[in-house]
Amino acid sequence: MKTDTDSQQKVLLYQLNYVLQKIQPQYFEHLIDCLKESLEHNTILEIQKETNQLISCCSSMGWSNEALHDLIKILHGSKTDVTKWDNFKNKLCSSTFEEYHILLPFKVRAIAVPGQNNMSAKERVLDEISHMGIEILASADIKNQYSYLNQIEPNQKYLLAKVYARDVYAASHSAISKIANALNILSFYRLTEPWNIRDISWLAVNTSNEYVKLFKSKDLYSTYDYLEGAYKIFSASKELDRNAEQSLRTKLQATYSYANMGKVSYAQTEKFMNTWVALESLCRTDMYENIIENVLQTVPPALCLRYIYRCFRNFVEDCRRCDIDFQFSNISIDLRQTSKEKLVEEIITVLNDRVVYQELLDKCKINKLLLQRCNEMHLIATNANEMFQKIDSHYTNVRRQLSRLYRLRNEIAHSALNDGTSLIRYIEHLDDYLSDFVAEVVMCWSKNPQSSIENIFEIIKDNYQAYTDIKNSKKEANPIALLDSLRKTGIIALV
Repeated sequence: MKTDTDSQQKVLLYQLNYVLQKIQPQYFEHLIDCLKESLEHNTILEIQKETNQLISCCSSMGWSNEALHDLIKILHGSKTDVTKWDNFKNKLCSSTFEEYHILLPFKVRAIAVPGQNNMSAKERVLDEISHMGIEILASADIKNQYSYLNQIEPNQKYLLAKVYARDVYAASHSAISKIANALNILSFYRLTEPWNIRDISWLAVNTSNEYVKLFKSKDLYSTYDYLEGAYKIFSASKELDRNAEQSLRTKLQATYSYANMGKVSYAQTEKFMNTWVALESLCRTDMYENIIENVLQTVPPALCLRYIYRCFRNFVEDCRRCDIDFQFSNISIDLRQTSKEKLVEEIITVLNDRVVYQELLDKCKINKLLLQRCNEMHLIATNANEMFQKIDSHYTNVRRQLSRLYRLRNEIAHSALNDGTSLIRYIEHLDDYLSDFVAEVVMCWSKNPQSSIENIFEIIKDNYQAYTDIKNSKKEANPIALLDSLRKTGIIALV
């Protein structure tokens, strides 16, 4: 259906939301049953697809990733005990929002105005916080209300935020955001020093069953900090900071600054916006008319240049987690070797060798999902068109996701989007994109050290465009032969 106006699109959106709400309960239960059937029949592709769909549904319903990970433990041994699957299904289907009380010690320095002592300043701040819907409790009061708690600090004031959530992690996200919003207001008007939760622990209490969990900030806000070739990129970054031209250094320093603000932010909207600005500030030049075009024209090509390489690297990590050794009849590969580029080349060679590939396939049979992954990597390594299709799909997915993240950025900036647990998955995507993009910019500069940021972006885009042109050229041009380096290394390096 094609719409012509914003109002028609909004009507269509409400209609679709209404239908989705109607079918959601039946669809969710049906999806769980389909996954069970796929597991029983060992149809790996269906298992992967339905698992992704189930996780997406759970996330939309308010589940946190951490709680889902804990819930999976119910299924251990379910192959011989069918009641465990029923228990798992009931946990998901019957789950409701429960009341949680989040107790956070008040460790914020109040700022005294002239003529006011520190105690009066602190009391004023606590009074303002209570007017914002957050209760203030002394340690003695907590012991009276929650007699089962034994982790309370003596002589300490606590902030109490009451929230409803699916699980204890989602509850903590919601409560910390609520508290952060209040403290940010007080800090803005100079009633308190800026707030940081990094060294603070808090308690999350499920009031229905008295379940208690002690949290530290790293338990809730741990980031996915794996960065491909981190040491190599760090070394190149230091060299860039010493020797690159001023505009490039300034842009990267701003990106690092905003990214760091994103890491130390604890309200999800702040974390998202700071990380987006880190990406936007690096991408923005005068080559395009608006913000999003700067991002969409530059980031997707950059993230595609080493995408196939990263796929093979991830496969190696999967093998290591399953304790697979790469000792074969006529070749031996050290999975811990320093040069990851050389490692990927050797893996691609193995996948292209019929005899050695069969040996690898036998090793991967210890895990059905790893076996499926091995088959997928073999297809990419041996079938050029499959590799090209995977790169093209990644380009499209990244571009669509960045457009989605930009719309979310606008909702936050212009409409004060409510801060919910669903932002976490978007923040993780944005973190990944930012890390990979910065890495590509730095590595491109290391090969072209006299280049400005605009030159680097053009090199990145030309590199991807050269791949696209060759891939789409007529058969007489033999694109497979011309892209032989990509097929051997997983890296687009044509410019």
